[in-house]
Amino acid sequence: MVSIQAAFRTPGYPDEGYFFKGSRYLRMWWKPGTPEERKVFGPATITNEWKVIRDAGFSSVDAMLPSVKNPQKVYAFSGNRYVRFSFVPGTPEESKIFGPANIVDEWKSLRDAGFNKVDAVIPIPSTKPEYEEEAYFFSGTKYIRVRYTPGTPKEEVVFGPAKITDEWKILRDAGFDEVDAFVPNSNSNTDVEVYAFRGTKYVRFRYGPGTPKEEVIYGPAGISENWATLREL
Repeated sequence: MVSIQAAFRTPGYPDEGYFFKGSRYLRMWWKPGTPEERKVFGPATITNEWKVIRDAGFSSVDAMLPSVKNPQKVYAFSGNRYVRFSFVPGTPEESKIFGPANIVDEWKSLRDAGFNKVDAVIPIPSTKPEYEEEAYFFSGTKYIRVRYTPGTPKEEVVFGPAKITDEWKILRDAGFDEVDAFVPNSNSNTDVEVYAFRGTKYVRFRYGPGTPKEEVIYGPAGISENWATLREL
């Protein structure tokens, strides 16, 4: 069964991404809307290649949240804990920034929403200059939109928590009451294009943050039918 657990774009390589499932991951290149793709690295065991994740005691990850301003800085979520680190793709260079720590101890907005784990995230540029980052966090059948500044307790809930199927028409129509992972294709305050993965299926769509604007680009479809490289995970 082809499915994924977490994913994020490779910093500095706009057509590449890291995909995680269980204890393994791979890095791949693809051209959206075409069958063109190729493996860059892997599959490999996460703990053999990601030192910070191994030292945090994580054998797998549930979600990866890169910074929009500095995508080489990433939050890795696993169960009810997380760690933040920086890395250079294709090298062993890694540096822990913070953690590991309990999600509910450090993320007030997630704690108040009842999220003790994070299943998937969509990072977007902050819509307020006093906050550095902004993201949608998905946990179970619900999600929340949060502004925050890394390394500080500064957080602000923009929307939620709310039920995914009440607010995301495309995910509801695709039969996704929960989401395993998102991979952004484009990212702005007004227009975001993403792949959403759930179980053995995915859908590619565009939406406007804070608006009812949604548009299906492709899917839902089987991951194994259109992502040959991911069959190796």
